[in-house]
Amino acid sequence: MMSSSSIEQLSCEIVELEKLRQQSQLPNVQKAIDELIGRWKVKKEEQKKKTDKGTAETLSAPTEAPKTISGSVHIRPTKKLTTYAFDESDKFVKLYYSVPGIADSVPGTISTVFHENSFSIVCSDVKGIDYEIRVQGLCQAVEPEKCMVKQKSGDQLLIMLKKAQEQQNWGSLLKLEKEVGKSKAKTMDKESDPQEGLMNMMKQMYDDGDDEMKRTIRKAWHEAQSKKGTMGMDMEP
Repeated sequence: MMSSSSIEQLSCEIVELEKLRQQSQLPNVQKAIDELIGRWKVKKEEQKKKTDKGTAETLSAPTEAPKTISGSVHIRPTKKLTTYAFDESDKFVKLYYSVPGIADSVPGTISTVFHENSFSIVCSDVKGIDYEIRVQGLCQAVEPEKCMVKQKSGDQLLIMLKKAQEQQNWGSLLKLEKEVGKSKAKTMDKESDPQEGLMNMMKQMYDDGDDEMKRTIRKAWHEAQSKKGTMGMDMEP
């Protein structure tokens, strides 16, 4: 099953493609990007349906009925948090999430799992709501045993990720975000042709993408080619 963080990654890629679309001026480039955006949106919806279906099947799985409990069982709503404030020091990356009522919650209701390149946090029964934070593909490695979570005033949950390499500047939480930033810096030089920069960026996305990304870009580009040629994009299978 596709995780929520993978769906969020698709959302991030869609946003970047839409930015490319706004900057593009060549019709065939616009059409290729539109095709990619459409495919990625369909893929995102399909994964969301699979995730929702898996959750529904889990909740509806038959279980042995309690013998002494009467009345209906109340299932708390779950809210997935994806918005945060980012800060970092020489030793830590700090993420601030807004969780109403977290300051008054019992610390034992917060469960944490930290890995070198990912983490997940679950805050159970915070004013009747369960909150989930799941992140994969961190910009750099962390030391799981030294990461921590703190409840702050003002409904703030602070996640402190201990950098495996101190004094290393992250600049962003996810590796994908940083790679996109590097790609922009290389290809969108003010002195270069902006359309050439877009072409180079799409080529970079192709070179760095997995097999599915490569197939999608090749197909979209082929369908969007003008009768005059390929505009110089050379993509090998």
